[in-house]
Amino acid sequence: MTTPSRTAPLAARLGPSATIGASSTALATTMVPVFLVGALSAVIGADLGFDEATTGIIVTGFYLAAAVLAIPLGSLTERIGAGRAMRSGVLLSAAGCAVAATLVNSAWQLGLLMVVLGATLPMVDTGAARAFTTTVPSDRRGIAFGIKEASVPLASLLAGLAVPLLATTVGWRVAFLGGVLVGPLAVVSLRLAVPAELRRGVEEAGARGGTGRTRSAPNDGRAPGSRTVPSRPRLRPAVRLLAASFALSGAGAAAVVTFLVPAATAGGMSSANAGLTLAIASAGGIVARLAAGVIADRRPSTLGPVLVLAMLAGAVGTAALASEPPGVAFVIVALVTLTAGWGWTGLGFAALTQVVPHAPATAAGAGILGLALGGTLGPTLFGQLAARGSYSLAWTVIAAVFLAGTLCAYAGLRLDRFMATD
Repeated sequence: MTTPSRTAPLAARLGPSATIGASSTALATTMVPVFLVGALSAVIGADLGFDEATTGIIVTGFYLAAAVLAIPLGSLTERIGAGRAMRSGVLLSAAGCAVAATLVNSAWQLGLLMVVLGATLPMVDTGAARAFTTTVPSDRRGIAFGIKEASVPLASLLAGLAVPLLATTVGWRVAFLGGVLVGPLAVVSLRLAVPAELRRGVEEAGARGGTGRTRSAPNDGRAPGSRTVPSRPRLRPAVRLLAASFALSGAGAAAVVTFLVPAATAGGMSSANAGLTLAIASAGGIVARLAAGVIADRRPSTLGPVLVLAMLAGAVGTAALASEPPGVAFVIVALVTLTAGWGWTGLGFAALTQVVPHAPATAAGAGILGLALGGTLGPTLFGQLAARGSYSLAWTVIAAVFLAGTLCAYAGLRLDRFMATD
């Protein structure tokens, strides 16, 4: 007989809010390293000897690895459990931050490290999707996904603050030590807050005769305690279009967050002020994701329209950056761009898990695949255009990519009737 985990009663008492908080902390932890590379690229590049184009390639390695591994790791999460997947991702991220702070001495070493750390994103994100659809009531999942996705701009905010607080004073390597320190705290929170059956995995839960929680496999028609692991969802046209919108709009958001600081400094802003601009804009993204989640929970019919409008606003804001607005105007445009253009991801994941409710982790994997491909495309394209042309040209092209993502989202949501107003 399996000995019951002593943390299981605590997780039950803490409830869904603790699961949401722990999962969100874990996701933020995994995103810190790649955001630090972007925000500190000027300082790191000067130390290790590379330019904007190389920065784009390094960041691309992270997202490319996440793209390749997204769906396979989503399927693995269905088998090993949400908690185990998320803890593994957090520990790998902390170890990567330690390597960056102590051992990395060249651009190729940093790039290789980012490729390895790319696996952490699908580990944590698919684990969170499974945990939410198992433990969080359906009328709270909009805010749940909103909080989880708000942790991503939180990581960006921390990376932005690292520029004036650490990079320009004690050096860029010290900034990566923060990721080392946060990792163990995230692991402890996951151990306490994620229910035991989610840590052990669906097969072991089934072997014990089920947990009595029929929400672990909503709408799939299986009896509680079934040993069947959800199969990979078919990529129906709606899912494909949503994944494409994640890729294109994600490319725009990844380019903005990676090159906002370098673009600002190239326009004459100090490194400290540019970092603060990224932090302020990231804070706006946090508020937007939370607000979008609340709106979706209160009025489910607004999920589709709000998602499309947020992507459209991101495209417009990115186009405005092409005019290279000076001073305060740049800060305002950056705030609008990241608030809206990066505020849609929680709604996007909520929509995907509703399209494929019987396999939430693999559904989230499809979204992560899109976002990761976007993270691969966006920074690489932007870096090449900025290095060979100008920042204005780069922003213009990225705005067009953002707009294409908006159109794909609209088409996909229409197919799945998320745009209905009744």
